[in-house]
Amino acid sequence: MPHLLSDADLVAACQALRRVLAPGGLFCASIRDYDTVLESRPTGELPRTTPTADGERVVFQLWEWTADCYTVRHFLLDGRDGAWEVAERRVTYRALRRRELTSALEHAVFTNVAWLMPKDTGFYQPVVTARSE
Repeated sequence: MPHLLSDADLVAACQALRRVLAPGGLFCASIRDYDTVLESRPTGELPRTTPTADGERVVFQLWEWTADCYTVRHFLLDGRDGAWEVAERRVTYRALRRRELTSALEHAVFTNVAWLMPKDTGFYQPVVTARSE
């Protein structure tokens, strides 16, 4: 859902989801807690290192903010035989607040929209559920 950068695209996606669910079907998705993320607007994620069959891989992200959207620069560093290969991928996300997703789901005629938070579920990010009628 964060790939949908405009309200119109978000509503259209929710309408498409609604069309493919059977009556009474349950929509369920998890999403980063952007309500909290927007308070601090982090600049990325710390590097993580993992061993590979012939070396190691380092992965990290840099986040560049523009209003409520951010471009993720995802770096992969592969180390083999004392040399490093670097790859970068970029994608832009919308920091989608819970109220914005709730509104789009309701606009698409979902009912019983509910948010389950990590403190209640033990899952690391919020989960949203909604019913098609």
